[in-house]
Amino acid sequence: MATCITKARSNYFSVTDVPAFLTIMQKCEKDFGIRIMKKRIDEDQTVYAFSYETTSVNINDALCDLQKILPEWEAVIIQEIAYEQSLNGMMRYVIGKAIIITYNTVDTLDLSMLEPVKYLQTQTLTQ
Repeated sequence: MATCITKARSNYFSVTDVPAFLTIMQKCEKDFGIRIMKKRIDEDQTVYAFSYETTSVNINDALCDLQKILPEWEAVIIQEIAYEQSLNGMMRYVIGKAIIITYNTVDTLDLSMLEPVKYLQTQTLTQ
């Protein structure tokens, strides 16, 4: 049996309710080993980011709770890589995706779903 290992990091973002954000992150820290980073922009504004390394596939559902505390103009962009490691330590599959969370949408950009033909056509047209 293989294990899927996921590593990810978000951009820095603002929240409308810091105590609610910290509650969400504390639950994610306990369940998924998430680590919080914060940066003070000025006296009135602090922004947050997070990173994680997990073998759980359920973290994306937990992170959707962030929608409730994001300003309308904000987006949380989580860049995630994952790989499946077999029992002998070999990497079997590699996955890359971005999860974009706003106050009213959650979108995922899966790199394996991008169409190489469209990319090649675009490159040919621009050269």
